Amino acid sequence: MSNRLQELGARMGEGFQAFKESVEAKLSAENAMTPEQRMKNAEAELAGCRAAEGAAMRALAACQDEAEKYRRYAKEAEEAGENSTVRRYETALADVAAKLPQLEAGYKAAVVKRETCAEIIAGLGIETQQNEV
Repeated sequence: MSNRLQELGARMGEGFQAFKESVEAKLSAENAMTPEQRMKNAEAELAGCRAAEGAAMRALAACQDEAEKYRRYAKEAEEAGENSTVRRYETALADVAAKLPQLEAGYKAAVVKRETCAEIIAGLGIETQQNEV
């Protein structure tokens, strides 16, 4: 296993070995595929990882935007002296803020999965198009 895969494995933690074996099995040259089929399968696998990363990034950005919106609303309500409205927005902000760590972790995991997938594909000697998220 390459140093890069070892580094990604450390970042991914639990589930790395199963993910690695799954990708390698799908793209193995022993599966009686032509090089073109292997390349298409590798591109599809990588596209799936990129799509998951993009979805995680959008969910995180939406949550961050929502948190910023509630901060802004709470500040406006505070400036207007509407204490009950401030509390309502602060409660909503706390609910949204509680989701952020999980979404951040999900996004980081998706990035590592995409990088791992790309590294495995490169290690198998399969050429793919290098389209990034």
